[in-house]
Parts: sequence; structure tokens; C-alpha cells
Amino acid sequence: MGLDADRYKVSAHIEAKRNVVFADAEDSNFWNSVNLERSKAAVLAMDDLEAKLIASRILRAIGFKVPIVSHALHEEHVGMIQEAGASGTYLTMHKAGRSFAYSAINAARADSKA
Repeated sequence: MGLDADRYKVSAHIEAKRNVVFADAEDSNFWNSVNLERSKAAVLAMDDLEAKLIASRILRAIGFKVPIVSHALHEEHVGMIQEAGASGTYLTMHKAGRSFAYSAINAARADSKA
């Protein structure tokens, strides 16, 4: 299940046959009202640091025991997110930059063989 606080994005996901609900990850009432017993993990993909911190804290406060994984835009956010309760973080821009560089190298190699 996914959630988003943007009604237009939620509508687009629903139209694409995805299980997405309109909700705010910072809303403790939402987290208290949803059944998370069968959840195997939570993935926090929002850009806003404060939203990730709040969601992590809320999930841990309500007893969410499975992994919480969050992306981080900056290395200095990693510790903050983990202190808030996330099990792990993914440095999105760092990983994307590496992948982009490898793609460029592979394209250059392929081009030189042609």
C-alpha cells in the first residue's frame, strides 16, 4: 500500500491500478487508524526531512517493529533519520550519481567498440 498527501498523485496512482490512499505521513491519527500487522516494511520516500523524521517516530511509537527504510538526500540527514527510528537509509542522490556515472562509462565503452 502506498500513501500520498497530493490528491492528484493519488488519483493518478489509482487510475494506474495501484493501491494508494490519500493521507499525510505526519498524521498520527492516520497511523493509529491503519492496520499494519501484515506489513513487512515501511519505505519513506518523501523529500521533506521533517516528514520522514515524524513518520519514523510515529511508527515506532505505535509499536511498528519491522524495518523502516528511508531515502536521504544528504549524508548529514542519515543519522537524524535513523535516530528517529528508521532501520536504514538510502543516499538517493549518491546512489543515483554512481549509477549515472556507470551508465556513462558503459555507453562510452559500447560506443568505442562500434
